[in-house]
Amino acid sequence: MLGAETVAQNLYWGAAVNPRDPGLILTRRGTGYVLNGRKSFSTAARVSDYINANATLEGKIANFAVPTDRPGYVANDDWDNIGQRLSDSGSVEFHDFPVYDEDFIAPPADENDPPPVLATFNTPLIQLVFVNFYLGAAEGALAAAVDYVRTTTRPWVTSGVERAADDPYILERVGEFTATLKASAALADSAALAVQTALSKGRDVTA
Repeated sequence: MLGAETVAQNLYWGAAVNPRDPGLILTRRGTGYVLNGRKSFSTAARVSDYINANATLEGKIANFAVPTDRPGYVANDDWDNIGQRLSDSGSVEFHDFPVYDEDFIAPPADENDPPPVLATFNTPLIQLVFVNFYLGAAEGALAAAVDYVRTTTRPWVTSGVERAADDPYILERVGEFTATLKASAALADSAALAVQTALSKGRDVTA
């Protein structure tokens, strides 16, 4: 249901599950729950429509997905993106943030229980996002370098060619970078296909 809603409404997702932080605490209140605590790092903290989070609930671990427009959600502007455009993370705080039974992804579980198999796809999916982000950056850098060679730089004085684009050493280096980049992209596509193939089995997928 959340998947269909995400596609239909073009929702943007974030996550507050960094295991290095102290956990969030979920407390029963009335017919629902309230979430309190802070995470020093949350992906897409300020721009997400939905956020994936987990918290302790009466000695168990609860996993849930909630919209970020509910009262009590505070995304802090404390992320140094070192010049990366559209990189938005940072710390988040929850102050009596309301959570309901229908927000739970699965029933609360003992912290020593193995996670549901589907839940273990969270990490490879996130890493595939990063891999493709880095591949895109590498493709852009290589394209910019090739353009610089073709339009700006001069050939090495002993190269014996008139254009830097004909310099055999430059051609060798560009060729090596291009081959490595294409191999990396092919491996990323192969990994994505493996994950997608397993995910397509839904709840029938096994460890």
